Amino acid sequence: MGLYHPVIQCKEHVLDTSTTSRCTRQTCTFRRMAYLLTIALLWMISSTAAQDNDQYKNIALRGRATQSSVYSYLNVAINAIDGNQDPNFYHGSCSCTNADVSPWWRVDLLSEHKISKIVITNRGDCCGERLDGAMILIGDSLENNGNNNPSCAVVTYLPNAATQSFQCNGMTGRYVNIVLPGKQTYLQLCEVQVFGTPVSSGERIFETMICFDGLVHETEAWIMWSISKAPDRRMAVLEGPDDSENNREQQEKGDGIGNGKTSTVFTNRPPQDPEAVMLALDSGTERGDKERQDGRGDKKRHKERDDKEKHKESGDKERQDGRGDEERHKERGDKERHNERGDKERHKERDDKERHKERGDKERHKERGDKERHKERGDKERHKERDDKKRHKERDDKERHKERDDKKRHKERDDKERHKERDDKERHKERGDKERHEGTGDGESDQGRGDKERHEGRGEGDVKSLGKAMRNDFYRRRMAFLLTIAILWIISSVVGENYNGDRNIALRGRAAQSSIYSHLNVAINAIDGNLDSNFNHGSCSCTTIEMSPWWRVDLLTSYQISEIVITNRGDCCGQRLNGALILVGDSPENNGNNNPRCAVVTYTPNVNTLKFQCNGMTGRYVNVIIPGRAEYLQLCEVQVFGAPVSNTGHVCF
Repeated sequence: MGLYHPVIQCKEHVLDTSTTSRCTRQTCTFRRMAYLLTIALLWMISSTAAQDNDQYKNIALRGRATQSSVYSYLNVAINAIDGNQDPNFYHGSCSCTNADVSPWWRVDLLSEHKISKIVITNRGDCCGERLDGAMILIGDSLENNGNNNPSCAVVTYLPNAATQSFQCNGMTGRYVNIVLPGKQTYLQLCEVQVFGTPVSSGERIFETMICFDGLVHETEAWIMWSISKAPDRRMAVLEGPDDSENNREQQEKGDGIGNGKTSTVFTNRPPQDPEAVMLALDSGTERGDKERQDGRGDKKRHKERDDKEKHKESGDKERQDGRGDEERHKERGDKERHNERGDKERHKERDDKERHKERGDKERHKERGDKERHKERGDKERHKERDDKKRHKERDDKERHKERDDKKRHKERDDKERHKERDDKERHKERGDKERHEGTGDGESDQGRGDKERHEGRGEGDVKSLGKAMRNDFYRRRMAFLLTIAILWIISSVVGENYNGDRNIALRGRAAQSSIYSHLNVAINAIDGNLDSNFNHGSCSCTTIEMSPWWRVDLLTSYQISEIVITNRGDCCGQRLNGALILVGDSPENNGNNNPRCAVVTYTPNVNTLKFQCNGMTGRYVNVIIPGRAEYLQLCEVQVFGAPVSNTGHVCF
């Protein structure tokens, strides 16, 4: 009789001699041991090959990813395990959360694995520093979304577009989490690769034991195999029906010791009594082929049941794989639609940028053209100002030449009068001398000395009366000349005063202001004689917005001011001039803003020209100031009417 085994069956006849029976039992045992060793070696080789293949396989590709939030439909969690390591965020292959507090990302590997390393690819176009300080967690717990599992590594610094490996040294777990603890920021991952092996193909130590009759006997088998470095001890048990009578009796009693099977277990402990083991191999094997056949039938039924369960499991697995393929196809389709939508949006953004660029180019060309036109207008105005200054200078030169000529004519007239008076005196002297000579000739006549004395006395009296008459005539002529000169002076003063009162004396002045709004709004624009009230035509003065802005005209000499006329801005903003003060005086202190007040400007809508009476105030400087507030001071024209102070007064003789 032989011992039944799931793989081999050894049958030997029992001989009378103990020596023959022992050799037969030893031969059967050695054959069985050789077969089991062969099976164990093949199993270890296949497990090692499978393990080596799994160690270089990215097991995250078939996982299920999720994250704390989704930044946009282009940045879902599955993007980090799609096998695409493109680090450009805008290509739609990176996952990203919102700016959460402690954002996290997790992949479910669907079963427990022993993790060897994890490889992370960071964002490359920008913002790679956001991943600094991230923790990599591995474990089987979903408590706190898996963020309470043990830590494998910490991302201290990962540059833009960099890929870095993190060694986890065989940590086991189903879930791999990446979390940024205690920070409110975006968690962005362009690819996460997980390398490892299932826990079922971990390290094993095989033992071989022969168990029957409720006893354990050890045999000689020195086999140890370790897939990894951890020194675990595990057992692989090969079982078959036990033919021993003791085991059958224990099954009938139900004491739980005998189980009707023979267990073969690999171990690394040496045997204690090899001969006892050899004798025990065939003890009790001579009983009941019927029981072995019954056991074989039970084994067959168990095998059929196992086959059905395996077929059912394989069908369920295929259905799950099919469902997973459908989900992956759906996700791939969603991702393609998202990519198409993203491409459309990027094309739209590019078109918008091009349109904005074209619009910006047009605006820049327009601004350049406006600047050129303003420059041309400014050049024209500067040329006009230069021409006006030149004309004013020519006019001043003409007036100075005229005054010089008038003085020269007056001097010549005075010289002529003086020469005439001298000639008159000389003529009168000659006449007196002639008369005296004539009187001397008459005294020498024959009429006698008495007649001579009488003639001499009469001649002297005539000379004295003639000199007195001549002096009186000279004084009358002189008084008539001086009266004529005085009358002419009074007439010219009255005429000049009336003429200056109707004349804008500001045209020959010099203008200044506290600041200049632009080169088109200089102070002289307010005294250029142009009453155009449109600010954009470039004929108005304007300061920048400042506290208490002022404008001033220097009349070059003191005048008696009768009236001031102001032309306000007409296109808009005329109310800015409301409350302005008009000052007239001779003091340049504080830029002329301490002089006496002539009037206050009160704004009236739809009225651009405002007239103010100064009632003969005298002064050289006329100021316009807006006191006590920040404002623009804008004046399109200021006209000043009056007469010079030197043309008024009394004539003294």
